[in-house]
Formats: sequence, C-alpha cells, structure tokens
Amino acid sequence: MSRPDNQEAWGRFWSNRRSSASGSLPKGLQKIDLVQRQHWHAFARSLAKGARVLDLGTGDGVVLGKMSLVRPDLKLVGVDSSPSLPPSPRRMILKPRVEMERLPFPDASFDAVVSQFGLEYADTSTAALEVGRVLRPDGRLQLIVHHRSGPIVAHNLPRREALAWASSPDQYLEKARALVRARARAQLPTPEFFVQAPHEARRRYPSEVVATEFVGAILETLELGRAARPSESLEVLQALEERAGNEIARIDALERVACDAGGIDTILKKLRAGSVEAAEPREIFEEGAQRPFAWLLSGYRKGQ
Repeated sequence: MSRPDNQEAWGRFWSNRRSSASGSLPKGLQKIDLVQRQHWHAFARSLAKGARVLDLGTGDGVVLGKMSLVRPDLKLVGVDSSPSLPPSPRRMILKPRVEMERLPFPDASFDAVVSQFGLEYADTSTAALEVGRVLRPDGRLQLIVHHRSGPIVAHNLPRREALAWASSPDQYLEKARALVRARARAQLPTPEFFVQAPHEARRRYPSEVVATEFVGAILETLELGRAARPSESLEVLQALEERAGNEIARIDALERVACDAGGIDTILKKLRAGSVEAAEPREIFEEGAQRPFAWLLSGYRKGQ
C-alpha cells in the first residue's frame, strides 16, 4: 500500500470512530491499554511544569488524553497525516494532514515528543531527523512501537483473512449487485445463497465475527432493498466494500511496520543519527502475558 493510500485508509478509520481510550485494540486485549496508560502517566509526571508536548501519529489524541489526566498544565499538540480527525478534546490541539517527515514547527519548539504506534508508520529516517529538530536541547522522547510477535498483530491477521474472504467482490458483493440491478426490472426474492451466507461465514471463521457481520450486512441490504431504490442499495454495498478495504489496508500497514529486534534497532540508530540519545529498547508486556505487545523507546535531545 502506498503512502497516500495509507493516509486515506487511516483517515477513513478515524472519521468512522468515536473518541476512545482503546485505540484499535480488541476487547480481549484491554489490559494492554492499562499498561500504556501507566507509562504515559509516569512520563507526564516527569515533565517540567507547562511543558510543550508533541504527539506524532496522534489519531484521536488518546496518548495526550492520558497525559492530561495527571498533568492538566501541559501544552499538548497532536499531529497526524490523516486527512480528517475527530474534534480536538479539551486542553489539546489535534492537527490533521501533517506528516512526521515535515513537521510545521520551528526548531527546538517542544519540551517532549511522544508517539504510540505512530512513528513506525513514517519514513523513520526522515521522521527521526524531524524529532531531533523540533525537540529543544535536553528535551524528552518516549515512543511505544508495535512488536511484531505481539498479540495486537496476532489478533489482526486472522481478522484480515476473514474480512478479505467476506468482502471479495466475486464472493458475495458482485452477486448482490447483480441481484439489485435485476430487481429494477422484476420483483425477485433473495436467493438462499445469501440467506445462508452468515452460516457459511461462521463455519469458515468461527472465531472471527467480522466475516459474519459483513455478509450479514449484505443480506440485510438485500432484504431492506426490496422497498428501496436500486441506487440506494448499490450505495450501501459500495460503502460496505470501502469500509472493508479500509480495514484490510490498516492491517496490511500494521503487519508491515511492526518491529522485531532488528527493526527496533534500526529505529534506534536513526534516532541517534538525529541527535536523540535513546536508551536501549525495552519490551513491554500486559500483566501475565508471555509475549510483549510493544517496544518502549526513551531518550532525550542532546544539548548543543
């Protein structure tokens, strides 16, 4: 997926969300959010009074929201390459259409730079230089980066497989469109093929409800579409296809950027090349877990 496609996918993702503390984590992994919150609370408490903080890949501002809970005095700015973001919560500014590789801020303008599952989606060489540029001397850095072998990636890959099957145009979508067009000429019932689709989805992907939900939405569109104009049903089917494509593109990007030990070491070296003195990465775990869900990178801008 190209960079513009990536931005468009994330834009649709955020525009379809409500503000949430959980990001894109599944319900079964909410203990991860607790660990993340603890790290951001501790980092926020360590900053000087009134510190100016920049969050890269901010999304709906969840990281800044966690920090503001314990430090309402902080001056919080979040940027994201997405063309649209939710409205900015209180006590922070969220800026869409800002790429990490070209930050629109003067040199040494922030006391801290943070990111949670953000920096790894950028051109990390250029973004690391920008981090070093906008940080003031001795300014602080903290990043949480996707771990390739962690449960977030493990959760999303089978979800993508199920959604790709359900949303494949030659599976149900094209047949549904053909039926809608045929109904413009004659009253036709919904074939058993569509009625049985949710059962087939559950048989194939018993642990991935997204497949059942998707084909169920197609069936509902066809049933309700009997009393609607064909153009309306076709618009709904198109919207379903686009939502599925957005989700698949998001998971593709996640798989591509999640870091193993070599990947996180590469990011570390790029940060150091950008005048950020970063400590060795740490793996972080949810309570009782055997696999780390992320890497933690901490550092500071070397003084002039």
